[in-house]
Formats: sequence, structure tokens, C-alpha cells
Amino acid sequence: MHVKLKGHDLYKYTPSPGSIDEQEQLDNENNPRSLQAGFIHPKPKKDGIGIENFLKGKVILITGSTGFLAKVLVEKILRSMPDVSKIYLMIRGKDMEDARQRLRKEIVDIELFKCVKQKHGKHYEAFMCSKLVPVVGDVGLPTLGIQEDLAVEIAKDVQIIVNIAGDATFDQRYDVALQVNAMGPCNLLNFASKCKNIELFVHTSTNSVKRYSREGRFMEEKECFSPRDSMGRQVCVLSETAVLENEMSMRSKTSVPIVIVRPSGILSTYKEPFPGWIEGIKMADPIIIYYGKGKLTGFPLNPNNSIDFIPADIVVNTMLGITAKHVSMAKKAETSFYHLCSSSSNPIVFEDLFYLIYQQFKSHPFFDSNGRPIRISEMIFFNSLQHFSNHLDVM
Repeated sequence: MHVKLKGHDLYKYTPSPGSIDEQEQLDNENNPRSLQAGFIHPKPKKDGIGIENFLKGKVILITGSTGFLAKVLVEKILRSMPDVSKIYLMIRGKDMEDARQRLRKEIVDIELFKCVKQKHGKHYEAFMCSKLVPVVGDVGLPTLGIQEDLAVEIAKDVQIIVNIAGDATFDQRYDVALQVNAMGPCNLLNFASKCKNIELFVHTSTNSVKRYSREGRFMEEKECFSPRDSMGRQVCVLSETAVLENEMSMRSKTSVPIVIVRPSGILSTYKEPFPGWIEGIKMADPIIIYYGKGKLTGFPLNPNNSIDFIPADIVVNTMLGITAKHVSMAKKAETSFYHLCSSSSNPIVFEDLFYLIYQQFKSHPFFDSNGRPIRISEMIFFNSLQHFSNHLDVM
């Protein structure tokens, strides 16, 4: 289902003007193998890049495996590519038994995997045990904290490493954020360089994505950060460490091909394995919840500014497409970047977003403690913090 609003077709990819010619666009639209989540390959090969089959017999290591995005990735692989040989899941824990318990509680038994469970029926747990291997570890440690014998086994077998570990706290202490967000990728790359059969290192880096109105290569400006900006205001630790992690990853001396994937704000699933799955409070959720409960009637922002969110399943599908593409290519020790966003080619502005949210709560309202539906009005936008503050004072 596509939602149209002021000419925008949400979640449907539209190429930027001049990015491909009209005939090439028609070729891609008529080809079911064309990738629609963020980019279109011109003139794909007759048999595509083999996304459905490229993981057959592969061994993967995934970090941050109990996090939101990693779970969606694991589910997609097990549901659509069950011939994968093995998936090592790095999990923080005091010992292997603790890691096994977390694997069961936070992955195997959750609703997200119900389609996989329906597919395998009574053999579901046996299937999951045959594919998923918990690994006690911490990317912030130089040796990753993996038991020596298991580290040797992984280094011998693993072919693809996917790093989704990260601390997404916006105001985290610098030393904590740096250990995970900046040193973590470097520690993993050092480990990857020791893996005999490594084919690709995939690193996800959110909150550092930028939109561009044209295609091609761009030089990224180097920035120096401090805890406070030039006006003395506290700055975002997550944004700073995101820049540092990419810089350190690129400077690491390694012969391993690297792909850095930069999605914009990740939201609930759009379609796979079913619509609307999310875990925890993400991105704009607190604002939306308070608005729906009638506790927030206005917000300080420009209603005409665009906002860039992307569903988790589209991120995962694109990551798999990117991985398949690079694994099928000749091995080169180079770093490739992919920005997963839509605000250049298919933007949605705050005014449209909050109108959709208003319509949602109008049809499906929250209920108060007495069981009565909470009625809300359309969001009010303020052009200054002072006006917003005055509004809060009279609420």
C-alpha cells in the first residue's frame, strides 16, 4: 500500500531527475529483480546479483545481535535464506550460559520470528539451534572478549562480518561512547584481518547520514568537536562518535573489503516479516506518544523542513542487496559507503508527517484512565523556543 500526500508516494523509490534516462528507468521498473530500496542498478544482469542464494553455505558473524536492527536482519536471513550455514551472534554476558539465555529470551522466543516458527513448526527450535551460535563478547575490548578456542573457530570459518553494535545514547559519556562506537569497529577489523576466508566487513553507522541533491563523489569535511559548540551548548555525543568511527575505520590498515552503510532514522517494519514491528522507544516515538495522549500540542520546528526516516525491513533488505553485490565482486581492499535515505528524491515534511499522525490518532485514539478516547487537535508549530515555552506555560 502506498500513501500519497501532496504528491509524495511514501516508501516508494523515485529516482532523482537526470539520474537515469527514461528508457533505463522503464527497464528497471519492469524488472522484478531491480533493487527498490534506495538505489537502482542500471541494466542488471539477466540473473540479477543472486540476493536469495548468495548466503547459501556462508558463515556470518553479527555483532549487536540483541539490538533492534540486528534482530530484523537475523529474521530475514533465516526466513528467506535458510541455507545459510551458521550465524555467530555476539552477545554480552558473564558466561556462555548467560548468552544462551539471552539468545532464547531476546531472539528465539520473540514475536518477530513467528513467521519462521510457522514455517518450521515443531522443528523450529532445532532449526534455530542449528543456525544460531551465541558468542560471549564485547566489541569495545581489543580482543573482543571472545573465548580463545571459539575465536580460533570463528576466524577459520567466518566469511562475512556485520557490525551493528553501537551505543545510540545521544548524551552518553565520551569514554563509553568512544569505546563502543569508535574503537569497536577497529577491534572488529583487526579480528577480520585474521579471518582466513573473510569476504566482506559490513558496518552500520546511523545518525551520520546526509542527503545530497545530486549524484557522484563528494569530499566530506573534517570536523573537530568539543563537548560544547561555539555558543556553549551541549552537542550530540552520538553524532561525534559516528564521525570518529567512520574516520578510524577508513584509516585501519586491512586487506578486508569494507562496506559502511549509513541509514537515516530507523523506524518499525514496513512489510516484513509483518507491518509495524518495533522494539523499545525509537527516534520520534516519545514526541508521537505524548502528542497522541494530548500532553504535547505543539512543537518548535519549521513545518516545511523534511524529515528522513526509513523502515527497518527496507534497511535490512538493502543491506543484504549491498552485501550480495560486493561478495559477488572481485575482492578489493577498498571502502564503499551507502547512504540509505530518501529526503532528496522523495521527501516528506514535518507538516505532512504530523498530519498523518493526527489522522491515525483520530481513527485509533489512546484511552485515558477512565476508558474514554483522548481527542487531540492538529499539531501547532512554533518558529522559536520562546514561543514554544510560552505555549507550555499556559497549557
